[in-house]
Amino acid sequence: MNEAFDYSLLHDDSIDTPVCTSDTFLRRFVKTADGDIFKTPYSQVQAWASPGQLAALEGLSKLLSFSGEDQLATAFDHFTQIGLDSFELNDVHLIRYVRLAKSIVLGHTLNTTGDKSVKARYAELVKAEAGNPLKD
Repeated sequence: MNEAFDYSLLHDDSIDTPVCTSDTFLRRFVKTADGDIFKTPYSQVQAWASPGQLAALEGLSKLLSFSGEDQLATAFDHFTQIGLDSFELNDVHLIRYVRLAKSIVLGHTLNTTGDKSVKARYAELVKAEAGNPLKD
């Protein structure tokens, strides 16, 4: 399921932004200021991403013409200037890029500094999201 989710982030041309349960969980339990999240160097986010997240992140970065270590800060700056209800495909890609980057950073933050029980609950969510619903 993760592969399908990450694929949809990059290839779905609808205005909807896919959200998974683990993203919502991270935003509830990991309180890190957006300013701190988007100061993270791009190479670190790449290193922390799962293979599917990395493919979506790289693809969205290319579509948005972002480059360099400070591209998260650049993306967040652009993000703060658009309407979240925009129908423009470029804006949709930007929203997806920012949300994905935030999830990667928050996931890393939780796994390195979080409470053991919260980490365990997050790991269960990630495992369930990676499963095959036809086999489980």
